[in-house]
Amino acid sequence: MLSKNVEYKGGAMSMIEVSHLSKSFGDKIALNNISFTVKEG
Repeated sequence: MLSKNVEYKGGAMSMIEVSHLSKSFGDKIALNNISFTVKEG
């Protein structure tokens, strides 16, 4: 899941949010179920 900065009553939310990201190249797993948030700035 990717989301862009969204304004709401309490202020700005995260600029980028990634949940449950996995990536493989053939049989090599590079990323396995990672999640992270990037705040503004």
